Amino acid sequence: MKHLLQSVCLAALLLLVASCNQPSNEAYPLPMKYLPVQLEGSKMWSILNLDNGEVVAKDAYKVAPSAIINDMYFVMNDEGTFDYYNVADPKTPVNKEHFGSVTEFGVEGFALAALKGKGISIINTKCEVVKQLSDSVAECSMFNRGVAVARFINSKYGYINTEGKVVIDAKYDQASAFLYEDHATTMTQRDNDSIVDICFIDKAGNETFKTNSTMYQPVSPNFNKGVLPVVSVSKPDTVICLAPDGKDAENPFAVSEKIKKGGYDQHSATGKGSFVVVKGDKMGVVDAEGNVVIPIKYYDIVDVNANRYLLCEKKGSYFLADEKGAPVGKAKIAHANGTPTAVATRGFVDLAITASNLMSMFNEQGFMPVAKGTTVGNMLQAIDAAHPEAYVDLNVLRLNTTLIYFDGPIASKSADGTVQFNVATAVQRVEFAFPVISYADGTEDDLVALMATHMGKNGFVSTGNNVFTSENGTAVALGYEKGVVRISYFMNADQATPLPAESRKALKAAKK
Repeated sequence: MKHLLQSVCLAALLLLVASCNQPSNEAYPLPMKYLPVQLEGSKMWSILNLDNGEVVAKDAYKVAPSAIINDMYFVMNDEGTFDYYNVADPKTPVNKEHFGSVTEFGVEGFALAALKGKGISIINTKCEVVKQLSDSVAECSMFNRGVAVARFINSKYGYINTEGKVVIDAKYDQASAFLYEDHATTMTQRDNDSIVDICFIDKAGNETFKTNSTMYQPVSPNFNKGVLPVVSVSKPDTVICLAPDGKDAENPFAVSEKIKKGGYDQHSATGKGSFVVVKGDKMGVVDAEGNVVIPIKYYDIVDVNANRYLLCEKKGSYFLADEKGAPVGKAKIAHANGTPTAVATRGFVDLAITASNLMSMFNEQGFMPVAKGTTVGNMLQAIDAAHPEAYVDLNVLRLNTTLIYFDGPIASKSADGTVQFNVATAVQRVEFAFPVISYADGTEDDLVALMATHMGKNGFVSTGNNVFTSENGTAVALGYEKGVVRISYFMNADQATPLPAESRKALKAAKK
């Protein structure tokens, strides 16, 4: 899968971008005429016209713009907040106030966004609020086919429409978007059980089929061409397709026998009815009958829209091409960004709940999941144990947003070249970061202050400067800077040091 994964990693565009005239229920559901790109030799981001290959707004942005849908997109500014732009005027933000969090615009011309300190709003392409959502809505993805997945304060997922009305109640632990079709998948964890219930639903919220994780594991969360690919638990090596009613269905992406006889190492369906194929270390495209459409000579191929590809002729350099591989324009592209991934969150947090959740991660004995006395040997399950050479002279291990520091290197290389893990080396401290940049200025001050008042319940006493020690010899330091709340947990209290307390609210007041 190496080459196909590279295709997705470049821009994650596969089967998402659409030509402006296509219906939203076909293979490319989102109308994108433009693509954010980073040109070869530049650290800045530009915008590429997919119709003619011309570069517009060349080197206009320091960071990657979002996917551009119906000519609208957003960019993070220097303050860490977001501004919307229209391709027609890439220098002037459409919004008057900066947003703390945002989504891309849907086909219908609406997005979800939140100002710092405020709830989530539905906005139009002029960035005008058309509906303020209830504060019970904590998070929303973008609109797809007129509805958005929403997480509510009960931590359950449901769906809202472009009028802000709840159209499917919040009762699921996971929910997918109605991306290609009017069916989606939802999942719910059973109480006190490892079994997950899986439901297929329509846009009215009707459950058309119900199964569970002892029967199937979805390969993708999204229905496409009337089916959902799943793996049967009884036959884990076999992918089958299910219709919305749960009945077995033919695989619309299956390759023909003619393609199979072509001797390709891999093949993957595009939205054009063709297939990207791999032979050795090169890629090309064949049609449904196995005829070569684009020669097998490229290092990477990205399916961009109904009549465009990005082709990599030399590693790290892409060009825009039509469906037959002919160049479109002259741009040489290093990176691209074309998949909507943003989620809008409320511009405020419930301080008591958030403080409680953060403090539940640690006690006198350690910081979840690392207890005092934990060593490299105890952490081998979280380490790529087959490749100790990757950890030579490194003393830090990253687990998501948590950094685990050790008293010495995780692995060492001896004089004879042998590499081995230093299994007895103990954890020194654990550091955790909780970003609050999208929330109101001052959130970090209030959150840390509230945590400090309750540290006694976790078995810690203050020694000043937001440093707290326990009778077990461990210590916790609380701090914040640049819109991020930080927690440092020390296995040895003698090593504890205070963290910075840089308030965004105070800094802005000082500037005034």
